[in-house]
Amino acid sequence: MDSDRPTITLNDAPQPAAPPPAAQTVVDSLGRKLTLRELSLLQETDLIVAMPPPHANNSMALGRALLAARVASIDGEPMDIPLGAPSYRAMLQQVGKEGLTAVIIAVTPADEATSDKELAKN
Repeated sequence: MDSDRPTITLNDAPQPAAPPPAAQTVVDSLGRKLTLRELSLLQETDLIVAMPPPHANNSMALGRALLAARVASIDGEPMDIPLGAPSYRAMLQQVGKEGLTAVIIAVTPADEATSDKELAKN
């Protein structure tokens, strides 16, 4: 009967790590060079904890904050993930609407961006 059971073999040998994705860089309408990053689950959670409760419970504010937090640097100056309300507000101020717009364009798939432009014409 034991021969009917599948055999599972565990490989404890370290697996080679995948190379990190190349950093994506965009330029906003102010001419600032923004380097983007992917956020880890822990970074996303830290950001949510840093946000004041009314903001963290508002899907629009949360979405904007998650997009703004993808900015790793502006013109070479590093941007940290906020760990409190003051640094959360400072992040939004530094990225600004121009930076946020550049991030949205950079992370939106081309076909979705095209359909949004078509909708905007109507």
